[in-house]
Amino acid sequence: MGGVCPCRRTQPDGGRHPSTSNRGACMTISLLIVHPFDPWGGKIGGIETMIRATMRHTPEDCKISLIGVTENPIIRPVGQWREMNYGQTPISFLPIMQVPDPNRRPRIPLFLNFSLRLFKYRLSLPSTIALFHRVEPLYCSQLAAAANVLFIHGDPREITGPFSEVRWKHVPRLYRYVEKQAIKKAVYVFVVSRKGAEYMQNRYARYDDISFFPTGYCEEIFYLPAEEEWIEIRKNTINKYNLNPSARYVLFAGRFELQKNPILALETFAKAASQVPDVELLLAGQGNLRAEMERKIKHLQLENRIHFLGPLSPADLADVMRISHVLLMTSHFEGMPILVHEAQACGLPVVSTDVGEIHDMIQPGITGQVVSDYDGEALAQVLLDFLNRSDNNQKIQCAKNAFPFRINFVLGDLYEMIRKIAPAS
Repeated sequence: MGGVCPCRRTQPDGGRHPSTSNRGACMTISLLIVHPFDPWGGKIGGIETMIRATMRHTPEDCKISLIGVTENPIIRPVGQWREMNYGQTPISFLPIMQVPDPNRRPRIPLFLNFSLRLFKYRLSLPSTIALFHRVEPLYCSQLAAAANVLFIHGDPREITGPFSEVRWKHVPRLYRYVEKQAIKKAVYVFVVSRKGAEYMQNRYARYDDISFFPTGYCEEIFYLPAEEEWIEIRKNTINKYNLNPSARYVLFAGRFELQKNPILALETFAKAASQVPDVELLLAGQGNLRAEMERKIKHLQLENRIHFLGPLSPADLADVMRISHVLLMTSHFEGMPILVHEAQACGLPVVSTDVGEIHDMIQPGITGQVVSDYDGEALAQVLLDFLNRSDNNQKIQCAKNAFPFRINFVLGDLYEMIRKIAPAS
């Protein structure tokens, strides 16, 4: 293919979309990611983190295109292909709709809106592997790709469960139908949850290519710094967020939504804070429960000990992790959260509810602990235990535990699979 992307737009506007080959090597594999997000925007979440990592670590023999949304239609206008760089990776980007604030729930579900708009685009992609990270876009897709690969992030049963913020929970049978039709269109289905993969393998026993896929972290961003660097990071981060330099910090990072259960995090912290006067809670993220959280904090009379940091870039999140003492997770459900890898890579132990793969991602009692009950008292006691024994040896153990999940290592198997199914140039 050389430097020319094989995608040929026939609807809604004809012509061939631009592509570049300024990475030197001859491009032999064309990859198209289809997901409603803007890589240069502010969307936070595990799926978006994984896609960004995939783009950042694209091999030399691959060329990435992305059909997504735009948060800045002046720079990235709707309906127009743009040649852009994501870090050092050249990307051909086509936003098909505008999303002013991707971290707030719109009246019309984003995935429904995006999938219906995607339906209008009939692209001829005879030499392209299309990567989908939700079932809805694949179900609606009219893209004639060489092959489709579907990622399901977490246990799919939770999508229609009681703690899901996704509206599919109101029509579970319809979701299962869409899921089944999407799986029929995929040559591989990767599930980011062992239990979820086992469930899917049993439910769709006639399909052989459903398997577990682990998450990974970017070691260039999330790492345990040397002492001199850590001292500088701590000083700068405390000044940046106007934090108390004598405090110990508990970090909660994620979307402020029902799945992440941030109210339980506040209740857990309140119980711990009643026993130790120097601990403070850092909240990194945003979401629809922000107002309820503010009311809860006021009720607990902890306004001076809880800090909203807003949504953070990966680099800023890594710095906040490095100055924190414990990561607190109170989710109702998870898959294999990248956040746990990132925290441990920065030397931060994890205290969490027992959900998803977290139990297998930590060394219990050393790099973290899971708590079976959704009980603030039980979580607070474990939290206090880790606060009181934070040391350099523990940080080193955390970093070692994360090391096998470096993103280059994790993505290696994915790209090998892609090379096997990619059509000959």
